[in-house]
Amino acid sequence: KDLQLKIVFTEPVERNALGSAPYNPFLIAHGDRGVEIHLPLHPPTDLAQFSLFGTLDDDSNPAGEKKYLTRHNLPWAMCFPSSFAYPIEKVPINQAYVRFNEWAESGGVLFPDWYKNEVGNLAKDKVY
Repeated sequence: KDLQLKIVFTEPVERNALGSAPYNPFLIAHGDRGVEIHLPLHPPTDLAQFSLFGTLDDDSNPAGEKKYLTRHNLPWAMCFPSSFAYPIEKVPINQAYVRFNEWAESGGVLFPDWYKNEVGNLAKDKVY
């Protein structure tokens, strides 16, 4: 299903000042404003709880280039350039998409089309 979003600025902004998509969208986990989940390599906002970086499965270095990735380069969030058959509830993405881990661990070099509905990419019984 398509989603349309309309943003109305209180003061005009030149289009070229906005930069290019996908911008830096992020989620806030558990209603806690300091727990931000961004796309890989995107910077946190000033309101992020910086003490969370590098804890548990996170291998981010907010002062460096690695942000919102695990030590195996698995992303905390993703943005897809086309439609995506999402995994059935409670099925991990790497079980639905068999090349996901190799893609992530290679930094996106191997299997760049891992998410496409092509032979060898997905376990069809594990996606909607």
